[in-house]
Amino acid sequence: MGVHLEHSTCAAIVLGAGGSSRLGTPKQLVRFRGQTLIARSINDALAVGCSPVFTVLGANHEEIQQELIGLQTVAVSNTDWAEGMGSSISAGMNALVLSDPSAEAVLITLCDQPLITRENLLSLVQIINHRESLVVASEYQVAGRMVRGVPAIFSAQLFSELGSLRGAEGAKSVIMRHESRATFVEIPEAAFDLDTPDDYESLRAME
Repeated sequence: MGVHLEHSTCAAIVLGAGGSSRLGTPKQLVRFRGQTLIARSINDALAVGCSPVFTVLGANHEEIQQELIGLQTVAVSNTDWAEGMGSSISAGMNALVLSDPSAEAVLITLCDQPLITRENLLSLVQIINHRESLVVASEYQVAGRMVRGVPAIFSAQLFSELGSLRGAEGAKSVIMRHESRATFVEIPEAAFDLDTPDDYESLRAME
């Protein structure tokens, strides 16, 4: 069985633990269209009905946590953030399962995909509401290659797998293991991520 969310809860995990080594400044605190990227990700998840929202922090933890003051989110500290995205997903999932065992699905999103819109996230939520899918994930083209990944929503049947991720193994591995039970939504906005100074200049130009 998949999951229907009309009368249940979809939590969210915002991944914001990265070190931004190539950008040279915390990408989580870059401002775009009036908000920092970390605040934007949290607010967008809340706006499409996901609650509670867990925000996983790692590098520059203290500085970024100040940005969370007043936002409706639970900060989760991942001391192993340098090991890779899997450790951050695991940290977020463990916090979710402990505090909200009633959650029937979870949205996982990155704070460094600034072009993702609330409409994009809502399309994922609406599909998992009405289809028997274990996963509803984004698909988009990067340099002519099709990528399938986050933002994505996972049913509770996959929570243990997500919580067991380690190191650099991210949500994409779980998505592809369950590809036959997944629905994919074309979200070209997911192709842009903020990683380098050139990306930052491109983002400034888009404002």
